[in-house]
Amino acid sequence: MKIIIAGAGAVGLHLAELLSIELHDLVLIDTDEHLLDQIRQRMDIMVVHGDAASPTVLMEAGVKQSDLCIAATTSEKTNLLVAIMAKQLGSHKTIARINNPEYLTWTQLQQFESLGIAALISPELLAAKEIYALLRKAAYFDWTAFESGRILVLGFDIKEDSDLIGRSLREISGRFNKLPFIVVAILRNQETIIPNGSTTLESGDYIYVSTNKKEEKKVKETFAIPERKIRQVMVIGNTSLSIQTAQLLEQDFKVKLLLSDGVLAEQASIKCPAASTLLVESFEAKYLKEEGLGNMDAFIAISNNLEANIVLGLIAKQLGVYKVIAKVNNEQYYGFSRGLGIDSIVNKKRLAANEIFRHIRRGNVASVVNLHDVEAELIEFVVAEGSRLDGLSLEQAGFPKHSIVTGVIRGDKGIIPRGDFVFQKEDKIVTLAANDSILSVEDLCCQ
Repeated sequence: MKIIIAGAGAVGLHLAELLSIELHDLVLIDTDEHLLDQIRQRMDIMVVHGDAASPTVLMEAGVKQSDLCIAATTSEKTNLLVAIMAKQLGSHKTIARINNPEYLTWTQLQQFESLGIAALISPELLAAKEIYALLRKAAYFDWTAFESGRILVLGFDIKEDSDLIGRSLREISGRFNKLPFIVVAILRNQETIIPNGSTTLESGDYIYVSTNKKEEKKVKETFAIPERKIRQVMVIGNTSLSIQTAQLLEQDFKVKLLLSDGVLAEQASIKCPAASTLLVESFEAKYLKEEGLGNMDAFIAISNNLEANIVLGLIAKQLGVYKVIAKVNNEQYYGFSRGLGIDSIVNKKRLAANEIFRHIRRGNVASVVNLHDVEAELIEFVVAEGSRLDGLSLEQAGFPKHSIVTGVIRGDKGIIPRGDFVFQKEDKIVTLAANDSILSVEDLCCQ
């Protein structure tokens, strides 16, 4: 695909790095010439210096021949203008990054669609929703639901005292009479393993299991996953994300929102009436302790100081807080922070990439999810009429090495398939594909 990315900020650059690996024909536009020079040295992509809202710059980038134009600058108005203009100039599909969640109402989406924008992406709203989901499912460090939970992918760690350590997945399945779950990935020493029946579990493994809502309880019993209900939550950070998160959480939790910016605190008191909004001098640990950090069930550190988020998260853990979630954009902190005790990581640029990749993957793709730390993608695609997969069993289908069919959604049922399972037209197949098998999975989906 020929893809134009407008904006070399955190989201745009992250997308460029991911897409360049897959050898797409990429063009990156930005006004920072020095930054573009650095990117040119690191990646084999075309860069264009200039304002992406200029028709001349878009034409220089090859907008007429582009399959997709992603407007991901830091300016919402610029992104909307770029997406509309790119469509009018000939781009097949356009996507705009936005900040205002009000644009995501059905009426607004219809209006923007009429102007040629295929999708609007709000990284902050996606992050707030992920935090909400992680608190609702506090026993896991990662939780992904397909089709309202018909298929679930759950991430959790293997404790040191687990009696499953040293057992192969084949043994575990036989021991529990073939429970309806599949271990789809293991993160071990920051390396991704796509397991098979002979793979054994080790202490400290982080594993991802696929199941459905009906059988989730059995998974918890099998792996002795503790359950605890979250009631009291502390959120910190002078960001609009903090306010959006508090707005979402106050529906189901008792929320204490700490801000050190008076203007934001005033806005929050209006937007989050059910939350307890407090203005503190700073986010130093002593102020958080004074406001009852040690009495919280969950602590959400989503300031713009990413290192502080991790440090404060670790202090919260030492004080006995059950669930700690931190915003971390730098990939190098992922395995490090979890190893120290941070339960879950939120990364806005990764969440935005998940949404955008749905429009990049070939085939009838319903959703794409990148799991934290795992060098693989969850791809949900639909078996279209005339597909080669229609009528084939899982064994016959020939899914590539380093990929696993994690579940199939048929109507209102979520199915964990075995080798003799036969695919049908309109099945939604959720597949975990390692980075080196994604293109092969796409080829299979398109046949």
